[in-house]
Amino acid sequence: MSEIKKQLDEPLLNEDDIEQMEKEGAFDNEKDDMIEEDFDSDNVFNNNRKIILDSKTRMAYAVGDFSASAIISILLYYLLPFFFGVAGVHPFTAALILFLARAWDAITDLIIGRLSDLTNTKYGRRRPWLLLGTIPLAASYFFLWQVFPFGDEFGKFAYYLFWLILIQTFFTCLSVPHFALGPEMTNVHTEQIKLTSYKLVVYILGSLIGVGGQGLILQFFGEDNRRLGYFFAALIFGFIFIFPPLITFYYCKEEAGDLRGKKNQPSFSDGLKLTMNRPFISLCLAFLFSLLGIQFIQSNIYLYVQYVLDNENEVIFVIIVLQISTAIFIPIWGALSIRISKQMTFVIGIIFCTVPAGCFIILFESIFYAVYPIVIFFGIGVAAVTITSFSMLAEVIDYDEKQTSFRREGVYFGLFIFVQKLASSIGLALASFLLGIAGFETDQTDKDDVSLGVLIVLRCTVGVLPVLFFILSLIPIYFYNISNKSTKSRYEVELSEFDTNIDIDETNNNNNDNNINKSNKIDDTSLLDE
Repeated sequence: MSEIKKQLDEPLLNEDDIEQMEKEGAFDNEKDDMIEEDFDSDNVFNNNRKIILDSKTRMAYAVGDFSASAIISILLYYLLPFFFGVAGVHPFTAALILFLARAWDAITDLIIGRLSDLTNTKYGRRRPWLLLGTIPLAASYFFLWQVFPFGDEFGKFAYYLFWLILIQTFFTCLSVPHFALGPEMTNVHTEQIKLTSYKLVVYILGSLIGVGGQGLILQFFGEDNRRLGYFFAALIFGFIFIFPPLITFYYCKEEAGDLRGKKNQPSFSDGLKLTMNRPFISLCLAFLFSLLGIQFIQSNIYLYVQYVLDNENEVIFVIIVLQISTAIFIPIWGALSIRISKQMTFVIGIIFCTVPAGCFIILFESIFYAVYPIVIFFGIGVAAVTITSFSMLAEVIDYDEKQTSFRREGVYFGLFIFVQKLASSIGLALASFLLGIAGFETDQTDKDDVSLGVLIVLRCTVGVLPVLFFILSLIPIYFYNISNKSTKSRYEVELSEFDTNIDIDETNNNNNDNNINKSNKIDDTSLLDE
């Protein structure tokens, strides 16, 4: 027995034998197989690694949206007052400029979203676009706010259309890849929700700083020097807008995208067909109608306060209160949307938006200060609608991946950003067109100068039309039929299944060990008996 045990303890191969076999290449094929298996994108989750982000990384991601959020908000609140009161652009011309710029934007949103999906560099798929768009966007923004030196209407039309198209193009180069960057950074669904919350807070803060800062600069220069005020505001903000995307590029990494590996994407037409699933269509329609109501109020409240309430000096403070209330309630609604259904959160937000819109219809200058609690109430609703819409979009992307096995954040976010910008442009263009029909002229500065038709149009654009669109948004959201359970991130599902399998294996191993111990005890007892 002792001789047999000695033979079993001896290794089959000694170190000299192993070194000789390595020199002869006996293990090369096995090493290659192991390397291929380790880096096979289909087996990447064998690593069982959840990417959890720290607060610094989340904030670095969110900061990258500062420029885009400030730009879109400044354009929303100040572009029509600049066109009418400083540049002398006729309302019909302004409506045509905005319409054509949006038509161009419809093309660039889809193309850039697709190109970002196909981008393959050592810096990832999304981050290189932040470098590409930041400086051209800042330069285009500056030139948009300059007064065209020649007086003819066609020259104004060509000048402002050119710079607005460039802004829309480079804005898309930043916003669409930035939206799609979040799922590339983490494979945990709750982390993606946190990124959305951080992003939306910065979005609101960017809007607040942009709108408030622009207003303060204009007030500093006064009504007599509005042209100079717009010049310096564009110069200051244009310089600031260069840096936030660079911060995101430097501090954020696409680790989740690297874990997934590279997969062949479907063709552009096939990709668009695949995105036309029922949940995404329902979400887009609900988002479009709700955002139309929101953008009608935001894009026309400057003129509403100036002419209907006859108090231009309070415009900036009304806008700042609106932005602050929205920023405060973004994280609150974000926390509630995790505990209750996102559909219900969306509906509650619509109620908060509809009531103030109805109040704008009947508000008069004699009770002007009632506008402040009204806009606070409206800001609460805007926060709920905004954060739930983007949280549901993350669910749709996970749902789509489960159906097709592809991650196409670029296409989805491109379409979603297009819906967002479409709503803002419709609000600006339609309001400008209706004001032109009502007889609004660029030299009219207060309530006594405008006709009754202009006042009626302004009440409709901040009251009647928003109420209509808010009600319409409830219809498609009813058909958004994705539950949190059904859209749980594929990565979390696989990881949880992996953990379950480990627990099962450990249980089986423990049972086997117990059985072995029992058998050993039996053998020992038998030996003792012998």
